[in-house]
Amino acid sequence: MLQTPSDFRLQAALLILCICSICIGLLSFTVGTLAVPGIPERLIVTPSVAPVVMVGGFALLALAYERKKSRILAGGVLATIGSYGVLCHLGGFGTVSGKLRDVHLFLALTPSLAVLVMAVVCFTGLRSRGGRRIGIVAGCTGVMAGITVLLRYVQQDSNDLVDELVGGVSEMAGVLCLAFGGMLLTLVHRQRTIRLRPQRQTFLVGSLGVVGTFLLFLMANWGVHMDRHQSAQLMLKHYASTLEHGLHSHVQLLERAAERLLSLHSGSQGNSLQGQAQTYFQDTPALNALAILTAGGGILWQSAKTERDLRWVTEHGIRPEVLSGLSEAGRDPLRKNWFFPDAENPLSALVFVTVGNRSHDYFVASLNLQALLDYEVPDRDAQFSVMILPPGHSAMSVSDAGASGVPEIFESEKINLGRGEGLTLVARAGPPDLLSFQGFFPIVLLGFGLVMSYLLIMGRSLLGAYRAQARELSVAEQQFRSLFSQSPDAVFAVDERGYYRSLNSMAERIVKLGIDDVGTTHFRDVLDAGQMSQQDRERFESAFRNAASGQTQSFEISFTSPDGSESRDYEADMLPVLVDGTVSGVFIIGKDITERLKAQDSERILKRSLESSDTGVIVVDHRTADLPVVFVNPAFCQMTGYSESELLGATVKLLAGPETDRKDIELIDRATQAGQPLSLTMKSYRKDGTPFWNQVSLAPVTDDHREVTHYTAITRDISERKEQEGRLAYQATHDALTGLGNRALFEDRLEHDFSLAKRYGKLLAVLFIDLDEFKPINDTLGHKIGDQLLISVAVRLKRILRPTDTLVRFGGDEFVLVLPNLGHAREAEEVAERILGELSKPHVVGRHELHVSASIGISLLADGMEYSERLLQQADMAMYKAKQQGRDTYEVYSPDLDDSLSKRVVLRNDLQEALKTNQLFVHYQPQVNLHGILCGLEALVRWKHPTKGYISPAEFIPVAEETGQIIQIGKWVTAQACKDARYLVERGLLKGRMAVNLSPMQFHRPNFLTTVQEILEETGLSSEFLELELTEGILMKDTESAIRILNALADLGIATAIDDFGTGFSSFGYLRDLPVDKIKIDRSFVSQIATSEKDAAVCKGVISLTRDMGLKVLAEGVETKEQATILSDYGCAVFQGYYFAKPMALKELTFWLTDARDEDRDLGAQGAPLGSTIKGF
Repeated sequence: MLQTPSDFRLQAALLILCICSICIGLLSFTVGTLAVPGIPERLIVTPSVAPVVMVGGFALLALAYERKKSRILAGGVLATIGSYGVLCHLGGFGTVSGKLRDVHLFLALTPSLAVLVMAVVCFTGLRSRGGRRIGIVAGCTGVMAGITVLLRYVQQDSNDLVDELVGGVSEMAGVLCLAFGGMLLTLVHRQRTIRLRPQRQTFLVGSLGVVGTFLLFLMANWGVHMDRHQSAQLMLKHYASTLEHGLHSHVQLLERAAERLLSLHSGSQGNSLQGQAQTYFQDTPALNALAILTAGGGILWQSAKTERDLRWVTEHGIRPEVLSGLSEAGRDPLRKNWFFPDAENPLSALVFVTVGNRSHDYFVASLNLQALLDYEVPDRDAQFSVMILPPGHSAMSVSDAGASGVPEIFESEKINLGRGEGLTLVARAGPPDLLSFQGFFPIVLLGFGLVMSYLLIMGRSLLGAYRAQARELSVAEQQFRSLFSQSPDAVFAVDERGYYRSLNSMAERIVKLGIDDVGTTHFRDVLDAGQMSQQDRERFESAFRNAASGQTQSFEISFTSPDGSESRDYEADMLPVLVDGTVSGVFIIGKDITERLKAQDSERILKRSLESSDTGVIVVDHRTADLPVVFVNPAFCQMTGYSESELLGATVKLLAGPETDRKDIELIDRATQAGQPLSLTMKSYRKDGTPFWNQVSLAPVTDDHREVTHYTAITRDISERKEQEGRLAYQATHDALTGLGNRALFEDRLEHDFSLAKRYGKLLAVLFIDLDEFKPINDTLGHKIGDQLLISVAVRLKRILRPTDTLVRFGGDEFVLVLPNLGHAREAEEVAERILGELSKPHVVGRHELHVSASIGISLLADGMEYSERLLQQADMAMYKAKQQGRDTYEVYSPDLDDSLSKRVVLRNDLQEALKTNQLFVHYQPQVNLHGILCGLEALVRWKHPTKGYISPAEFIPVAEETGQIIQIGKWVTAQACKDARYLVERGLLKGRMAVNLSPMQFHRPNFLTTVQEILEETGLSSEFLELELTEGILMKDTESAIRILNALADLGIATAIDDFGTGFSSFGYLRDLPVDKIKIDRSFVSQIATSEKDAAVCKGVISLTRDMGLKVLAEGVETKEQATILSDYGCAVFQGYYFAKPMALKELTFWLTDARDEDRDLGAQGAPLGSTIKGF
């Protein structure tokens, strides 16, 4: 470490300043808290400043040596003290600050702000530009504050602004401010920390010197202080005695004057009285006025030096409190009383004298005590200020008008006036004059002590530096000798002429020289004794000449030792030895490289072989902990993208990346540490950051001692094969469209989360999400738009996921979400609400803005649940419940859903089985006209379960519509009805049309018309015999599309009817626009037509309006003759119901139609009444 004189000087100054600040702080704190007497206030600081002084010195040391923790600690303490002071002054601590203000336990506002600036310097340090700027501000502030304080005490003047800023700050505080500020500016100017550290002995010597100096300085000041106190006491005793004698003399004078003047006044000798009074005034400087008063306060006669003195006696001599005090003076033959009636002129006194034979008159004199003091003690000590205090004035209340507040020297002495009253004589003084011995001696002693301490610190520092440098030189010499003697290479030291000075042991073995040959043998003698080619000899001698001229040389030669052993190859280095800039010799270092050259030759052959390989080969050095690369072939460089120069010397771990399995790296580490071979496949990274799959085969390379020195790695890029495997694995567990997991991944994750939840008692939830009305979008806009909508839904669902959640697509528009580690069940509902809110926002797909909602079922892990599949089943049931609740909502599974929803699930499964095993069949119900003649049939699907018997269409049709099975059922029913209708047409039994009900899903499918045409073609039924029944909901959902489809059906010759008219939002407006042929009045109105006037009115109105619009009307559910008659009277033309005929199978229908046809033939001509042909059905 380089040490400069400025470092030593600054270190000494810092140590002195730090120790002085600690001493002053401790002394000030001790004096302030324990009230130690005899210590001048100018030598200490206040107790609130003492901690700042001590911490400030410590902070300067920390800043100088850049001890970060120490300076931050010091900054924290200073910030606490400064902040506390500011808050106290701003009223931040209320009454507490008021109590503390009395004992001065916090700083004034201006010092508090300065301390905060110093704290900022400690926090920022002095290395940064901002820190140095703050340091300059703090240093300048300290210097200016110190100068201001010292000038204020030197000049002894008072300024309101200066008093407000630095009032109450002692001279010592000013000196410390100046020292701290100057030292801080010095540290900022250096812009670097001190390069050396104080030694323990240096610090101890410096501390003892500074502490001793401080103690001597303190003792000298204490001695001066006590000597001045003693001088003041002796002086006051003398002055008091003199003044007391003067008072006694003046009182005697006044007694004589009273006798004389009262006598003159009694003899009415006015002129003589005034003349006598003026004589007294001239002879007595302290006497201002004389007067004769009556007992009642009347003025008989008075005289004074000046009119002002006369007015003063007149005003204060007759005051009631003065006269009441005279009442006690009547009994003594001669009595004197002292009064001090004027608070504004406390040294002006009234003396009353009474004469025994004239007790009714009083003689009054006005005396100026200050003039009396000046008269009695004209030559006073200049270093003390002496004053008189009248009775009732405390000596401690007197404060010096100078700059230091309470005077440094303060003594008092009592003078008795009689009756327990007395005057107080006070002497006070500030600090001693700096030019006097008392003021000069302590400062000289302090300066001398600090200089000696500085010299001691410098001496110890320089001595320590000298010893350290001597030690470093000794160590360096020993290290050089060790390098010379212990070097495995041959080292020769020769002089500038070529004679050997010294050789190490390896050199002696090569040239066969000993100690006796040193100094007498030339290097040419050695070359002559051994064998060396002429070319190598010339190279050697040329190199020596160049080295002797100051140039370093390096070359290779072959040399055979004088003993005739085999020739060895050496790498020779010649280094000039410089002493004071002149070459005094040459070091010759010879390194045996024979084996290295052989190894290099073998390595060259091996390298050429490996470089020609198309497989990546890399060799690392096993002897080094980080396994640096020592060889790579071109194939490896081409595979990784790194150049040979980038790989050589680097660690193979540079091929690792963020997706490299740490287990693979650990396997390699364990194998290399154990010296074992290893084969594995791992993910590596090329230089450009692209990953690739690397098949690695590691093989250890051992030396002659069977120690592993290197590892060879054979690498192959198998990324294409791994990518193919990865794609297959990904496709097996993920949905190809959305990228979400599929059912296989869901089952694995669900089983895992289910097991963890059961084991640790955590809450697990499964959400079954089914999109509402997705199929119409898919059917109308196409599968491409539908797929894009599914992708959009998947993206939005992903936004809601936590890292531990699992979201999968089950297929179609179904998604399942697994939520592990829930805090409570409400969290699952909150997730469902967020999903509904997210999905309800518009989905922009191409040019379409699509809206979709979802029905969500939630199942929660319950106690006693054994199988994870049960969660999915329950979520599915809850989802169907949500569908029933109106969709776009969620439902939490509860046990009561098991009965209802499980039945629907079973019914759905049974219905699917029924479609496969032909359990469904069709019945047909006749439709008759006004005259009882058949005019059509309605196809009604029926289901007979193998074990449950007949199942009502009201049960399975809603389930089929929810599951989409209605498409297959509707297509089958339409085909079967058309097939049976053709059968009846061929036999002449079908009059009118075969009516088939359509579901909304069938009607709005894109291929609906095509499907109807294909059925007609396959069954051979003419379109004039087919009628399709639609509900109002189908037509109201998309009116424009419905009109297009109805027109197309009309063009095909297929009739259409509106089924269950009146149960929905019936509107005759849309009847006007829709190309339909027939209206079917719902059975709910027909059943009450005979008993309900409203139902009858509805039926009558519908029949009347539809007939006016040219539409046919059919009444459903006619079960009595009365109903048929009323409807006939209203004008209904076609009827259907159990009154006429029940739904029948085809065979039974065939018999019924045959019988009806025969009866019509027999009775038709007779005008049979309504219903006569179908009586009994």
